[in-house]
Amino acid sequence: MIQEQHRLHTETLTLRPVNIEDLASVHEILSDPESTKFWSQETSASISQSEQQLDIYLPKHEVLSSYAWAITVTDTAEFIGWIGFYDFRKSICSINYALKKTYWGQGIMSQVLGLAIEDGIKRFSLHRIEAKIHPDNHASRILLLKNRFVVEGYFRQDFYRAGTYEDTIYLAHISQNTGQTNK
Repeated sequence: MIQEQHRLHTETLTLRPVNIEDLASVHEILSDPESTKFWSQETSASISQSEQQLDIYLPKHEVLSSYAWAITVTDTAEFIGWIGFYDFRKSICSINYALKKTYWGQGIMSQVLGLAIEDGIKRFSLHRIEAKIHPDNHASRILLLKNRFVVEGYFRQDFYRAGTYEDTIYLAHISQNTGQTNK
């Protein structure tokens, strides 16, 4: 289990560990079809479905399998989204993130993605961080490319959502600080 749960800060935002009290705000995002149109999962139809998603990130496991921060406005402590790592395996993990619609287009993810990556590399000794995005999610692609992610592949019809098979672009960020070499 993660014993140390610290906060990260930008000038206007605080990243803190997610907790069960965030459920209503998580559900607000996950139950909105526009917010989830590029997700590989269906839009949440109930608060219990959103709770299952949130539960993945709650610190209760003996072995690290996921970790997420709630993104909050420092002045008000309002929950506006999250960013997290999941599927940990030998210094490799995947990343996902989401914001309330009212905060889209304000550069918030640009502020927090680099911070989360830097912390993940230091605290979890991450070597590789993977991201999977829908080909039409241009904002996410731009964000990831600006943060040293590289496109590694295009997978045709690799997930099923809302009655159709969808494609995915795979990207990865390789840490330059882990002391590992590429062979």
